[in-house]
Amino acid sequence: MPDTTQSTHYRLALFGAPVLLFLAFFNPAIVDPTNIGWVMHGDWAQHFLGWHAYRNGADGFNHQDLLAHPTGLSVLYTDSNPLLSLPLKLISPLLPANFQFIGLWFLLCLCLQYVLALRLMERYAPTAWSALGGALLLCLLPTLYNRIGHDTLFAHWLILWSLYIFFAVETPRGKAIGWAANLTLASLIHPYLLIMCLFIWAADQWQALQTIRRTRDPKALIMLAGAAGISATLCLIALWAGGAFSGTSPAGDGFGIYSMGLDGPFNPSGLPSFLSFLPKQEPRQAFEGFQYLGAGVLVLIGAAWWLTRRSRKLSPQPQPQPEAASDERDTREATTQAFERARGLKWVLILLTVLAISTKIQIFGKTLIDIPLPEAALSVAGVIRASGRLFWPVAYTLVFLSLLVIYRTPRRNLWLGAIVGLQLMDLGAFSSHVKSLTARASDRAVVKVAQSPQW
Repeated sequence: MPDTTQSTHYRLALFGAPVLLFLAFFNPAIVDPTNIGWVMHGDWAQHFLGWHAYRNGADGFNHQDLLAHPTGLSVLYTDSNPLLSLPLKLISPLLPANFQFIGLWFLLCLCLQYVLALRLMERYAPTAWSALGGALLLCLLPTLYNRIGHDTLFAHWLILWSLYIFFAVETPRGKAIGWAANLTLASLIHPYLLIMCLFIWAADQWQALQTIRRTRDPKALIMLAGAAGISATLCLIALWAGGAFSGTSPAGDGFGIYSMGLDGPFNPSGLPSFLSFLPKQEPRQAFEGFQYLGAGVLVLIGAAWWLTRRSRKLSPQPQPQPEAASDERDTREATTQAFERARGLKWVLILLTVLAISTKIQIFGKTLIDIPLPEAALSVAGVIRASGRLFWPVAYTLVFLSLLVIYRTPRRNLWLGAIVGLQLMDLGAFSSHVKSLTARASDRAVVKVAQSPQW
């Protein structure tokens, strides 16, 4: 990528983008860890009270018995973010009596989302500005902000990290370290995110096996198996640390209810957007199966499809200047390799899409087909009952690959500017809706005392 990062305007945009994103979607008062009133409702309340009970009533390494007494629950089953709860418990005496980390977690996740999106796009973008535009689109998917009610699921950066390892990391050692870290952290944050990362990991392992089969390198096979074994061991340790193997079973009913409709990618289901006039989905599907991509991203994917169909060969880059020839050549080679690697991810993405749609195929809230499953299969499928979430890696991969197509067009700056602008306009009212969810943080009151004398 040619170096244009010395521009003052670029640096302002580079460091200002995540700040503006946070201010657009969140009330900044949430970052005060002593401000706990705003988390005392919905899933936030369960997650905060789970942490608070673990902090003050732990009866084991990862378990408390103040909630769900007398059996209690582990921090994983109160969804209290073991990644933060476990280490913070060690320094609990140093923390204020009222302490929540959900607000800081949102800020951290958004920053990591931005950094990893930028890292992913920098390898393939022809200029620093085009990399920044691509990173912004990867940070502007409505599905990301629609999950703030379930704070641990806001860690979409784990998905981008998985895609970065799959596409951009080339050395076996780099992949081994990357996957071990990625899967271990996912195990400590949320099981659904772990499942998504595991699917991408499996595709990466399969591609590595195909390379080993062609080269007939037994040493490489042993190293691959060893790295997989280490990653699996670390995952199991992390799951144990969070309390996954004690207490409530993760299985449950609901597979097919919390799925994605066929209209998911283009239907905001009543939430503010340019397409909010479309018929709403069934309420449970409209939340867990919410996959609206935004008008800008829909145009991006459509344009990439049209440009690819128009010619088998991607449009050539403008003739590079002599001093930039090496960078331009490296970018083209990296893009070609990315499309080649994407073929190995195809079947995983198809499988994730099928699971997200589930056996209850719907569109605009209407059931087209409902395929009955045996009782035993329903029990297994119940582990991923909120299967609509599984489309997230598919969406991010579609955006990433579509950006690579746009990067190869002569008018890429015009395309990117229009697409980012359209996405921002589409999400204007949506961002206000999301921000209203944390509006209570401006009022530091923990509880409201009823004024009626009857109470």
